[in-house]
Amino acid sequence: MEDNKYNPEDIEDRLREDASLKHYEFIKQYYEWKKNQVNKDDVIDDVIEWLSQVIYMVRCNLKHCGKTPYGPDKDKINRDLKVCQVVYPVGKLIIEILLDEPHNRLAVYGVLRPEEWPDSPLSKVEGKWIKGVTNGLIKNMDNYSCFTWDIRGEEISMDIFVSSKIPFDILDRFEGASYSRNLVLFKVAGSLLVCNVYEENSFR
Repeated sequence: MEDNKYNPEDIEDRLREDASLKHYEFIKQYYEWKKNQVNKDDVIDDVIEWLSQVIYMVRCNLKHCGKTPYGPDKDKINRDLKVCQVVYPVGKLIIEILLDEPHNRLAVYGVLRPEEWPDSPLSKVEGKWIKGVTNGLIKNMDNYSCFTWDIRGEEISMDIFVSSKIPFDILDRFEGASYSRNLVLFKVAGSLLVCNVYEENSFR
């Protein structure tokens, strides 16, 4: 273990070169995938493994609160936060790609349906509606329907709105603190799709 120690204030050239090479290989694979020069199915496992390693590494850095092999490093906390600010949007983009852009889908089970409420924030948004099924429970909360996902729950049919213009900022404010927007798996015409859906906020 002693050989694995490093001083964050004095990183060896070898470690910098290894990190730079890994970054270069990832960027190269990304552009090859973007230009359709590689088969997505051939690289998806590598992408998932890379993303898992990055998330785990960032998680460890944050939870260690500045600990280093040489003792506490208060400045490391700020450095870790800056790294997270870079990693988060990249990780979010990769997850969006892997899940086929779920930000373009919203599953609806209550008053957000325009036919139930003409003034719904979705009533004037261009898009299409499809049917989907998931598992869970719908109960009444303050005279409104409230969904909770549960793989062991009963099958629930929902309308899924598909659009690149879903106003999530408006919808989040509309739903309020009683609901949280989460990603949930749906069955749609024999396929599986990940969609946004508003669930009961268990942390409120």
